[in-house]
Amino acid sequence: MTTGPSCAATTRPAAATTDPDGAALLGELDELRRALALLRPADREVIALLAAEELSTAEVAQVLGCTTATAATRVHRARRRLRAAYDQLDQGHRHDER
Repeated sequence: MTTGPSCAATTRPAAATTDPDGAALLGELDELRRALALLRPADREVIALLAAEELSTAEVAQVLGCTTATAATRVHRARRRLRAAYDQLDQGHRHDER
């Protein structure tokens, strides 16, 4: 059974809280969750279909009821917006550390 990112992201092993690498990973997951929250629902849906459901672009097109070309465009734009949101949060985080 495959678990989606939401399941993995909410599970916090006890060792991760004392392990510096584990703590950094949890911080990155929190930032990713916040970046996803900044996206429009349509973009979150595309990202979820790709990442959590592990669908291909053609399968995403079927789910969304659009052409593969349209789905590919939506995938590209959703990924670009996610990257921008993540970078925005990361820049804010670095600014807060000063």
